[in-house]
Amino acid sequence: MFPKEEYDSRIFKLRKWMESKKVDLSIIRSGANMSYLSGTSAASALVVPIDEDPFLIARYAFGDKIAEEQTAYEVVTVKPFYGLDKVDDKKISFLIKDEIKKRGMRTRKLAFDGNEQEEEELRRAFRRGGKSLPVLSLSREILRIRAVKSEREIETMRKSADISVNAFYSTVSEIMPGVTEKEIAGRIELEMRRLGGDGPAFPTIVCFGENSFNAHHVPTERKLREGDIVLIDFGSSYSMYASDMTRTFVIGKPEKKLEDLWNAVYESQEKAIMKLKAGVSAEDPDKEARDVLNKRGLLDIFVHSTGHGIGLEVHEPPRLLVGVKDKIERNYTVTVEPGIYIKGWGGIRIEDTLVVRSDGSEVLTRGLIKEMELKRY
Repeated sequence: MFPKEEYDSRIFKLRKWMESKKVDLSIIRSGANMSYLSGTSAASALVVPIDEDPFLIARYAFGDKIAEEQTAYEVVTVKPFYGLDKVDDKKISFLIKDEIKKRGMRTRKLAFDGNEQEEEELRRAFRRGGKSLPVLSLSREILRIRAVKSEREIETMRKSADISVNAFYSTVSEIMPGVTEKEIAGRIELEMRRLGGDGPAFPTIVCFGENSFNAHHVPTERKLREGDIVLIDFGSSYSMYASDMTRTFVIGKPEKKLEDLWNAVYESQEKAIMKLKAGVSAEDPDKEARDVLNKRGLLDIFVHSTGHGIGLEVHEPPRLLVGVKDKIERNYTVTVEPGIYIKGWGGIRIEDTLVVRSDGSEVLTRGLIKEMELKRY
């Protein structure tokens, strides 16, 4: 997806951490982190030695060819034997150990990224004299490295956002009384693929009327009626990178209550975005959004954080939330999405994907207009 030097620079950052912790070997099993460091999630494991070239372990016919097409690093193919009277399906960690032994690499201290079962398997595979080798957790460090996006990553996310915006505008003519939530969600996802996306980065949320109360609503056969609130939360994946955006509008003329609430959410998002820049705490944009809603008497119906990191995964660190003191860095990509929810009536959420810059932020989803009344374009 990216040139090899992009992945080499990420491996270099990982190795700086390995060097500081005196780690000889890092083993990555989780898909998103493997993709980040190698360009593929089709392999079973990525192995990063401290002083030799990285390589991947992939199953024959279960990812090896895809991995070879997607990564610039070596792919070692393993082919388990399934016979009539025996099954030889060695665990991946033991296959990694065999490959390490062939290459004569030292393994005094390991770092690992994967689930608990995989870690236990790794400890068994590398046990010596009845004792396991020291194994450090790697997940948090890779997430820290991932949080700061390169300009190539940002450009990819900008393309993802553009695909999503265009998918919405290709669908907007069909948002009319009588259509169902499922039909609009399906059409938006189809348009994402038609326009060059991998597909939705997450299941598209389409809510009509009172269903907009559910922050993570699953589209139903509910039909759109004149005067309904319409909330659509969607985003495409493009070259594995996500975008995320939400718009809330009404079919017909908005009632005074909806107009007042929509303007409050809009203002809270604008104030949060204005606060977003390199060097501020992750809680600062959230405080700004909450301050606006608190003055309108709406704070108790704002029931989630103001935003979250986004990239290879839809939800990544940091969370924009009161109490999170981590500093926001330049080239973080985040969402800003205040919302309010009234049971039995509905909800309003407005969301954009942004990249943090030194003196502010850039809205990657700026092409998607924010209006209370649905217009045809």
